[in-house]
Amino acid sequence: MRKPSPMVEGQAKTWRQRLSALRNVPPLLKLLWETNPKLCICTLGLRLFLSFGPISNLWISRLILNLVVRAIRGRLLDYTPLWKLVAFDIAIVIASDCISRVVVLTDSILGDQFTNRMSIKIMEHAMTLDLASFEDPKFCDLMERARNQTASRLGMLVSLAGMARQLLTLLTLMIVVVIVSPWLFVLMVVGTIPIFLGETKFVFPEPFSPTSATRSPRRILKLILLNTGLTVAS
Repeated sequence: MRKPSPMVEGQAKTWRQRLSALRNVPPLLKLLWETNPKLCICTLGLRLFLSFGPISNLWISRLILNLVVRAIRGRLLDYTPLWKLVAFDIAIVIASDCISRVVVLTDSILGDQFTNRMSIKIMEHAMTLDLASFEDPKFCDLMERARNQTASRLGMLVSLAGMARQLLTLLTLMIVVVIVSPWLFVLMVVGTIPIFLGETKFVFPEPFSPTSATRSPRRILKLILLNTGLTVAS
């Protein structure tokens, strides 16, 4: 089997390389689920509820406008349904804001538990190794990267959950647009193609790994400070 060529620093990633990185997402989701299944179900359920918030506000606004038009034409004698819809729309907005704050709190708690669990697993794995492994600079860099990435990978999962919520909201809005005006949906799709190409071309940062530039100076600095009894921040 042909091995992929290593990526040169500063070289832009291809779409195949970007998509191949998604194969690491399922094992990461499994680790997150094993950390706290109840919190995972809670945050997914709340995000599912929030994804239907915009379409609910849009539908209620449509009903309110219909009643306002009927009131202007003198066909609406009882304003009770109008005020009920206004109150219901305000309740949805308030509930969405409260649920959003609960989602942030849930993600924070889940993130702390996930980071602590991964740090403990790294320490337990390090305890099974011999001293020769820790004298290898490449192995020490690998362990340091693993420790630092326990927190950053959770941010990626939060972004994926937010993207899934936005995708579901987009699908519901697209269905409404197709029902109202199919040609308007076609124009929207055509209009987003240049934006998508521009975002993928100029927004993705160029790959840069500062480890090769800072690895040796930091190791020398640690050795110097160890002789003086001081420590350097990670």
